[in-house]
Amino acid sequence: MIIFYNILLMLGTLALSPFLIPVLMASNKRRKTLLKRLGAASLPQHATAGASRVSTLRPIWVHALSVGEVISAVPLLKAMVRAYPRRDIVFSASTLTGFEIARRRIGQDVLAVFYYPYDFIFSVKRVAGAVNPALVVIVESDVWPNFVTEMKKRSVPVVLVNARLSNRSFRGHRRLNLFAFQLFSKLDRICTQTQADVDRFLQLGILPGSVMRTGNIKFDQGKGGVEPEKKKRVASLFYSRPKAPVFVAGSTHEGEEAVLLEAYSIIRKQFPRLVMVLAPRDPGRAPSVCRISKAAGYTAILLGEMIGKKTNIAVVDTIGDLATLYGLADIAFIGGSLVKEGGHNPLEPACLSKPVLFGPDMTDFLEISKMLITGGGAFRVTDADAIAGQAVALLKEPERMQRIGMNARAVYRKNSGAVERTLKEIKDTLPP
Repeated sequence: MIIFYNILLMLGTLALSPFLIPVLMASNKRRKTLLKRLGAASLPQHATAGASRVSTLRPIWVHALSVGEVISAVPLLKAMVRAYPRRDIVFSASTLTGFEIARRRIGQDVLAVFYYPYDFIFSVKRVAGAVNPALVVIVESDVWPNFVTEMKKRSVPVVLVNARLSNRSFRGHRRLNLFAFQLFSKLDRICTQTQADVDRFLQLGILPGSVMRTGNIKFDQGKGGVEPEKKKRVASLFYSRPKAPVFVAGSTHEGEEAVLLEAYSIIRKQFPRLVMVLAPRDPGRAPSVCRISKAAGYTAILLGEMIGKKTNIAVVDTIGDLATLYGLADIAFIGGSLVKEGGHNPLEPACLSKPVLFGPDMTDFLEISKMLITGGGAFRVTDADAIAGQAVALLKEPERMQRIGMNARAVYRKNSGAVERTLKEIKDTLPP
């Protein structure tokens, strides 16, 4: 099966190279990561600015795909650092933004942060040889055939943690059931978010002893809250509008800002001092979001340029400030849910006791969104009128708004503990 996969990979790469090369060269993000992910540059060195080698033992390699997975990995990684003070931990990400977040959030905790290799045999072998791990922990997804095969050859256990298998993904794997079985059966353990995920992996033929529900490590995020100094710095940007309510729309996608601006115009009829914060999922879209906001008739300023200025709308062009902004919000909206993107993590504002709004498509966080709605901490909204209606109702009743925020926090706290359960499975898998 792996031979067939590599033949297809080689033929597909050759066939698509006339199209792929211009796309890669035109994309700043992909151009910056290409050589690194091919294993041809910047191999993981066992030293970073944030850490020095503490052990001659082979390191633990933790990997997360992009921003969402990196953020999910933070509480688990910090717990691993505490659990293994005599063993080095290295961390990889696949995307430029994921890499930057990892450097910022955990660069001081790990020995090295580097790019995960493309799934070519030569790339995987080169990076795997440089790292020489004792154990690999993959967070949520990004499981590739050549990578897990190489780890198997090296007798390196691979654990998939915080795993989820949506109905859409499950249907895709079922269509290629033999291939999916070959891939997932090479993993030593699969720690899932829900029992439904366990059931889906079992239906793919994975042995019951290899799959267990440990819960969602996203529920263990934010226990330390927002850093006071960072909150003070970001809060100072809004103090030019004293007592102005703040509506934060996080991780928005193209097409959502227009709906949110329409909702904003409705809300302002009753709360004219309202400040809206738009945080596009891709910070590179911030200038265009600014232009859209100005075209709608509002004063809009990039977050990085706000000092000393008044604005109706702040557009986030930075990475790593969203949690702080949620902490300053009166109401939070979760992007990727008004369009077909599956939504983003509603626990980021929920853990900070904020009422949460999201659109109809929360398929990537289905169980969490249902828990928040059932627990009285969130509302599903479908359009501008619904967003504005819920926001106005909450702002009119501050005590109710605070109570709903506390309900969201209660759901978050009730379901925490996944990091501890996942860490136990990692300990049981790590070779002595």
